[in-house]
Amino acid sequence: MASLSSEVGGPPATGKGCPTTPARSVLVVFSPHSATAAAAATALVRLLVNELSLPVAVEVAPHTRRLQRTHPSGVVRFGTPAAPACGVVVAFCLGGDGTVLHVAGLFAGAVPPVVALSCGSLGFLAPFQRDAMWPLRVRRIVIALWADSAARGVADANGMAGEASAGGPFSLAAGLTFTARMRLACDVVWAGGEACRDWADADQVRDGRPPAAGMSTSCLSSTGSWSSSSSASSMPAAAVPTAAAITGATSRLSLRGRPAPLLTPAAAQVAPTSMQVLNDVVIDRGAASSLTNLEVYADGVFVTRVQADGLILATPTGSTAYSAGAGGGLVHPSVAAILLTPVCPHALSFRPAVLPSTIRLRVVVAAASRASAVVSFDGRSRVTLSAGDGLAVTASRWPVTTVDLAGGAADWFGALSSCLRWNEGRPAQKALELGCSAGDDVGEEAELPLSEGAADSEAEFETEALLPEPPVAPTAPVEGTGAAKADRVAASPVAVTGVDFF
Repeated sequence: MASLSSEVGGPPATGKGCPTTPARSVLVVFSPHSATAAAAATALVRLLVNELSLPVAVEVAPHTRRLQRTHPSGVVRFGTPAAPACGVVVAFCLGGDGTVLHVAGLFAGAVPPVVALSCGSLGFLAPFQRDAMWPLRVRRIVIALWADSAARGVADANGMAGEASAGGPFSLAAGLTFTARMRLACDVVWAGGEACRDWADADQVRDGRPPAAGMSTSCLSSTGSWSSSSSASSMPAAAVPTAAAITGATSRLSLRGRPAPLLTPAAAQVAPTSMQVLNDVVIDRGAASSLTNLEVYADGVFVTRVQADGLILATPTGSTAYSAGAGGGLVHPSVAAILLTPVCPHALSFRPAVLPSTIRLRVVVAAASRASAVVSFDGRSRVTLSAGDGLAVTASRWPVTTVDLAGGAADWFGALSSCLRWNEGRPAQKALELGCSAGDDVGEEAELPLSEGAADSEAEFETEALLPEPPVAPTAPVEGTGAAKADRVAASPVAVTGVDFF
């Protein structure tokens, strides 16, 4: 068949931070720990390269080398000039929910539409299945989005997708439906205010503008390595921590297939201070035996003090993850909200709260805290916070747009039932048995059948009710006083009422 890229070609519009003519590609990301995902990725790349003649971008990782060797001309490396992040038209995610979080973490700004195929253990965020309809759905989605990107421009389309609500800007042009999943922009605030201390600096770093003079901020590069993005070069050589100082302490979690550094304040100058999270950001006590002591501020106003095992700030997408296990409510991903859920609080009155997405939160480790706290972003990287350090959290301007299978409501409620068994297990309540048939008039009193003994008792009662009452013989007045009178009244066969016995 003819090349799809030649049929709907045309240079895309230039976007912010993109080359003049970014090369378009289809990103394929699959879990390195699943043979099912690897087989599905091989078949998907074969369809995209051989049948649709589209360039496919893959990560630079050991588990993608086979695809690059099999299709040397059709598979390019993601993040290179041949496949920049701003040129991705659609991202296919083959794996579980963790793979979806990983794909979202590859884009610090606008995120292209994500198609999630369930190849993991849960798959709450992956509504698509590898069935007989999967190749047809792939063709339909890719052809529609590729043509749409040619008309809009890749950067412009992705930018609109980032600011879209449920349904997305592609729904009219491509005939597809989307769900825009809110992300949280998290900025670490070190004690002393060197990095992102005030809201103006935090917004400046998050929007990609140059930081203020003297600010020290860093970001995670597209290749996954730590890289400074500010005035680290102006710092004295002795003040810049070495790579060994950063990676000296590692956690069991992994970031893009490698151990995630457990960062300490000594390595804070080159640590990432701004992160985008799709599920949640968690501040917990780490390995400390004492409770966390956190102060929560909303729009600069003190809200409460958290003395618990930890605190979860979750998105509506993350409301079905750790927050749900800690007792938080379930929120549809189309709702713009931030969930504040404590983890095992030392107060029975501390209940989870749902806050508006316009609020600006700041969580600070109290000066009187007995131990440091550890913050993790979507469970992928962990940063140590000492007394005075904190975290600024706002709603990100770049959500993650996912392609729906049957619609946002149908996909979400279907996942609640199939994955979480929501409201299942209780037998249905039986209807009241009134002894009336379906043809009886509503409102008529139903007569229940009586047993043989009950019928005899009822007939006997009715017969006794029809008999006349026996006449009462007149009583002679009781004469006498004192004890003699009382003795005569007690001996009388007729009950006497209203008589003064004394």
